[in-house]
Amino acid sequence: MSKRVAIVGSGCSGLGALWALNTSTRHEIHLFEAASRLGGHTNSIPYEGSNGQKVEVDAGLVVINGATSPNFFRFLQVLGIQLKKTDLTFGISRDQGAFEWAWTSWSSIFAQKRNIFRPSMWKLIFEVIRFNEFALDLLQEDDSEEDSTTQEIQQKMEHRSQESIGEYLERENYSREFRDNYLIPMTAAIWGTNPDECSLEFLARTLVRFMYNQHMLDVAAKFSDWWTISGGAERYIEAVMEDFSADRIHLDSNVTSLTPSDKGIVVLTANGKDHEFDHVIVATQAAQALEILQPQITREESDILRGFRTNRIVAVLHTDLSLMPKRRQAWSSLNYITESPFPPTRSKQVSKGCLTYWMNVLHEMPQSQLGPVLVTLNPLNMPHPRLAQGIWEYAHPQYNATAIKSQKLLSKIQNTKNISYCGAWTKYGLPEDGFSSGLSVAINCLGARLPFEIIC
Repeated sequence: MSKRVAIVGSGCSGLGALWALNTSTRHEIHLFEAASRLGGHTNSIPYEGSNGQKVEVDAGLVVINGATSPNFFRFLQVLGIQLKKTDLTFGISRDQGAFEWAWTSWSSIFAQKRNIFRPSMWKLIFEVIRFNEFALDLLQEDDSEEDSTTQEIQQKMEHRSQESIGEYLERENYSREFRDNYLIPMTAAIWGTNPDECSLEFLARTLVRFMYNQHMLDVAAKFSDWWTISGGAERYIEAVMEDFSADRIHLDSNVTSLTPSDKGIVVLTANGKDHEFDHVIVATQAAQALEILQPQITREESDILRGFRTNRIVAVLHTDLSLMPKRRQAWSSLNYITESPFPPTRSKQVSKGCLTYWMNVLHEMPQSQLGPVLVTLNPLNMPHPRLAQGIWEYAHPQYNATAIKSQKLLSKIQNTKNISYCGAWTKYGLPEDGFSSGLSVAINCLGARLPFEIIC
């Protein structure tokens, strides 16, 4: 039976649900977006090069991993959207260049020649190899828990299952240099967010499983199979909306409440308009879902959704080379710029850091013509105003023990009261997670069918 369906939010989650429903069902779908444009984090920012040439820079969906984004990859193939191979490399610069290295080649590893003679540098390399090899034992322990028989072994396994990555590193005698100059910067770079003390509070098994799924424990595969969308990430938004009725797109329509009625759910927007639907897909951050469910929200809904929190991310498009490594040999497509805590009073204190994307390499933007094209997330020091060409903010899901607990409980409120939820926050917080959750809601709650088998 055909239904009237509202989708609140037009990020990758909402667009995934819309595409699945629009191409395989007879439902009447309406899309509500608080902003004046579609796409959420997928955003193209105008940039003027040093030669006066104007280009668009993808500021949200910068790169896509083919191996770890199977559903989004297949979706792009179905739409016939062309992809370009890109080089993903990783480097770190600490304390304004006092320590620098990049995991690209031996010459970049030893971008600082004196590091060749530093035992601490060789120890760091050894610990990277050691961690990649032996961290998987945590997942094997996870699989063996069901076979545990004695109470002592069961207690040990239970303790290990709740062990944080900080506790694991301490138990296995990993150095602070490994933690601060590799593990935390690497995971922060892949997640596209900044570290803080909760980085050490991640459950060790969860973090290792994430790294394994993202091929971060395989040095050879870590930087392979990365792609960008030809013509910019907004091409996929245009393709999704091409066959969608324009009169069902509601821009500048901030949804303020969802109210159950005898005929379904009333969607009220900030401009005072109300619309009635049979089903509503909430494709926003959990905090926004909490707001629009008031005051009819149940205690269970509130408790579960409050477990999902976000970090504020400030992104800047600029040309300021002070937010790149000092040595050109250490320049990478992902550059982690960090400062050591001073004074170093706590061994568990995590260094502050920011992440700079070298867009010239990632998106084949010739530096000889355009100059340096850089995007920095939460810069330690804001670029000089003359060197900044764009600044914007967004919220990135926190992935911690509280979020994991709420994820396990989310099914209890999913599709109750004819309201369902999707978003990157339902898993690791990556674009693939958001897109896949939108597909899943469309399939499980509203009978959508895909031209490929979804991989969960």
